Amino acid sequence: MTLQPLAATSADDLAQRFVDASAGGCDAIITFAHGFVFLHTGCESDRKRGPQRDPVGYDAAKKTKGIKRNVIVDTIGLLLGIAVIPANIQDRDCAANLIRKTRHLFPWIAKIFADGGYAGAKLKAALAGQPVELEIVKRTDNEGGFKVVRRRWVIERTLSWLRRNRRLMAHYEAFALIAEGFAKLAMICVMLKRLTEPKLTCAM
Repeated sequence: MTLQPLAATSADDLAQRFVDASAGGCDAIITFAHGFVFLHTGCESDRKRGPQRDPVGYDAAKKTKGIKRNVIVDTIGLLLGIAVIPANIQDRDCAANLIRKTRHLFPWIAKIFADGGYAGAKLKAALAGQPVELEIVKRTDNEGGFKVVRRRWVIERTLSWLRRNRRLMAHYEAFALIAEGFAKLAMICVMLKRLTEPKLTCAM
């Protein structure tokens, strides 16, 4: 991305430079500041921050492009583990590694409730050596839309807590590790708020 100050430039000359930059395969943006005219030019490759960027995928079921957040929470919804993966990867494909890493930090985890996306023989085989029980909680109706389902509503509430942070409303990060870190920071804020806020007491 280059920044070119264009002082005392006529409108025709400015328009011609804009056309030349756009024709060269670059994005051109004109801004005005402190009496100067600035022409910002940057190619598409500059905006993608190079080849080190972690990939994003396309979820054909939800018809969205981006990432997925796979999380493990306790019974009251506090975050224990998180993995950010491309949207085209199935949830069950990363679940075994996430469970393994989370149990390394919290070895007392003995049972995990999950939705239907984690069902299948592949995940069961991957967890065969882990002393943990996986229970799939499925919906009992065929209706579409959001429904409050036993155990599953806890993790949906946690994800809504995370999305209340502007940085987590969309996937802005170039690396999945940084995105996971911001999710953990958001949960730390939730826990600190609970510890520091005075509890309401009912006056008799």
